[in-house]
Amino acid sequence: MRSVSSAATVVVLALGFALVGCGPVAGEAVAVESPSAESPAAPASESPAAPSPTTATPPGVSAEVVFPECEQLIPIEVLKANFSPDAILYPDGGGWTIGQRLPGPVAKAAVEAAPRKAECGWGVEGGSDGGVHAAVIELPTDVRDGLIGALRDAGSYTEATVDGATVFTTPVPSEISSVEAGYAFLGATWIAIVGSAHEGTMESVYLPAAVSALRTANGG
Repeated sequence: MRSVSSAATVVVLALGFALVGCGPVAGEAVAVESPSAESPAAPASESPAAPSPTTATPPGVSAEVVFPECEQLIPIEVLKANFSPDAILYPDGGGWTIGQRLPGPVAKAAVEAAPRKAECGWGVEGGSDGGVHAAVIELPTDVRDGLIGALRDAGSYTEATVDGATVFTTPVPSEISSVEAGYAFLGATWIAIVGSAHEGTMESVYLPAAVSALRTANGG
């Protein structure tokens, strides 16, 4: 009987050692069940990256641009030299909106469709019938394309390129002074300027100043 008991004891001990030898130690078990922060990330194919924030931009609208301040859009020195020596910036735009000043229904409708715009106005210190009004406007691309098509079809606009921007200019009938309208398109951003200007000043001075200011505000 003693030999049977001893044999059984040997079997039990051997089984116990075998179980201990095959199982992980406590530290190894924790490492498997609770991966550390150092664990490698899953492959991109298994865990796609989150969409870029730019995907939040509505379809047909340009990525948001920085609009220059009025003081930079058309510097007062430029207006003093080409509009009036007494030119001043009106904080409220002089009581006009760009939609009121623009010639043509398509341009006015484009302003109404704009999700974002900033306006500026200049007049003459002491009061005068002359003035210059400008706006930087963000357009949905389909509205921009429709406006550019309408300007080309109108036949009364002169098209040119200024500093990489597509520009259009036209005289505006006025009994007070020489008035021109000028538009510049950079991507889906539209610069619109209407106001007193000597012949050719809109294309050669006002629009180049505004396009340069827009580029500078957005890093060149």
